[in-house]
Amino acid sequence: MTIEEFFLVLFGSFLIGLSGAMMPGPVTTMTITETLKNVKRGRGWLVGPAIATGHSVLEISLMLALWFGASFIFNIPVVILVISLIGGAALIFFGTLGLKSIKKSEQEFASMLGSTTTGNTQDHTRETAREPSLFRPFVLGFVISATSAGWWAWWASVGLNAISLSSTLNLFVFSSFDVFITFYIGHIMTDYTWFSFISGIVSLGKKRINMKAYKVILLLTNLFLLGFGCYFIVSTFA
Repeated sequence: MTIEEFFLVLFGSFLIGLSGAMMPGPVTTMTITETLKNVKRGRGWLVGPAIATGHSVLEISLMLALWFGASFIFNIPVVILVISLIGGAALIFFGTLGLKSIKKSEQEFASMLGSTTTGNTQDHTRETAREPSLFRPFVLGFVISATSAGWWAWWASVGLNAISLSSTLNLFVFSSFDVFITFYIGHIMTDYTWFSFISGIVSLGKKRINMKAYKVILLLTNLFLLGFGCYFIVSTFA
């Protein structure tokens, strides 16, 4: 793998991963809640990395399962064709839906911050009586992700299409360890960046993330999804 291919796989995987990590959901809510429980001990900012680590264990488990057996489906031309067409349409659908729901996502995210802050005010008193363990957010990062329908839906559509795209560029994720690990690192970089950002902001006492910046990032992410969806479909007939 050349240096150009390395950065193509790394940042491509990172950007695609943003589509799942940044949308408000149970993992983001849990990140805020667990940060508030640890902030009194001055360790709130460590919750995000702990949750991302638990999440990354689940991700590597799935990818290894694909590598050691399940990835054979990507060697079947018909499967690649179906994934490209259906997956491309799914990306366009998710991107369009995301663009339409940016305002709603902003409101939901603000609501989550407000509700979790209010709901955990009394918890601070109880938590200061004992030392909160960072093992808890690590486990929750794994368990909540594994039981989230959104996580499975993301991998069934966006994730498989990202793998399919890499194969069209002669950089099949499961062809060699260097491509595999580069794709994986790029993907989990998204989770570490986003959840660390969330726990950092909350632990500093911020009640709201800059919603204007959040909306711009959501806009760019969903436009990125639309572009990739169109590319998947077009590349099928190229």
